[in-house]
Amino acid sequence: MAPTNPDTMFLFYPDWSGTGEGCRNDGGEPAYMAANPRDYLSSSIIDCCSSYFGWIYDRCVGNLPGICARALFYPDWEGANQGCIDDGNEPDYMRDNAMGLLYVHLAECCEQHYSWNSQVCLDAPATLNSNLYFPDWEGDDTCKNGGGQPDYMNNSPTLWMHDSLAACCKANYRHAYEECVGSDATSGSSTLATLPGLWYPDWGQNSNHVCKNDNNEEEHMTNNPGLWMFSSQLECCKEHFSWNYKPCMTAGATEVVGSTSTTTATYLYYMNYARGTCVQDCLGPTPAICGGLAERWDITYSTLRICCAERNSWNRDCRRLS
Repeated sequence: MAPTNPDTMFLFYPDWSGTGEGCRNDGGEPAYMAANPRDYLSSSIIDCCSSYFGWIYDRCVGNLPGICARALFYPDWEGANQGCIDDGNEPDYMRDNAMGLLYVHLAECCEQHYSWNSQVCLDAPATLNSNLYFPDWEGDDTCKNGGGQPDYMNNSPTLWMHDSLAACCKANYRHAYEECVGSDATSGSSTLATLPGLWYPDWGQNSNHVCKNDNNEEEHMTNNPGLWMFSSQLECCKEHFSWNYKPCMTAGATEVVGSTSTTTATYLYYMNYARGTCVQDCLGPTPAICGGLAERWDITYSTLRICCAERNSWNRDCRRLS
């Protein structure tokens, strides 16, 4: 199969045909997808693969036939408005009008929408997410901010980019955490451990291999909270007890009196009409991650994107709120 013509712009779609195993942008999406682009089509292969082919993600983002452009550029009117970017987070109205607002080439987007500021526009991808920290594996082997991270990190910021130096170092340089955070006064201050409600891995002799937030963590954890303490149960369980994840997440959870909910979380997604968005079926102290246990009548979905498309399509921020 010939690769996509670089001068032709098509959105990415999940190929669910008998021989399909990933996302394509060859213009061959079914009619129902073309008629509902915000529900099925994506401007980046990263977004498409993570939403529909998570179990074969690496193969999906590989060099599948019919794929050339991996992300499309759009004018960043709702962000810094300095130029065009390709992070896959364009508003739905742009995806609905892809032929006029999404571009294969950065220069084409800049010429169309930022001709008065073309040089800044052409440099815009270099400063994208400049306020976030990323692992600099090709430089000083530590975490940095200020922009300049590889495109694949910009395309998956929730996976690679972090709000703080400590969070980045903990995720990527556990073996050299102290060297990574350096003298940054905000990265691992011991005052963090004095705050109530932080979670830590319980490795005690009688432990059930779960995370706790009872302020009984060991001294070495208190002395280095940036490495051992977590603001949510979910973060702690994923980091230290991934092999015991569900028991870890339900530890200490109590059944809601008068409700048909149970203590068993499915970690699927459902529509929470009180919050006006889709949430995950789990218990946790961080509402942005866990929305509580679903009721027996709630319809659940395997991914946040599908839930938003089916139950909250009018809210273009649904995928970002949960």
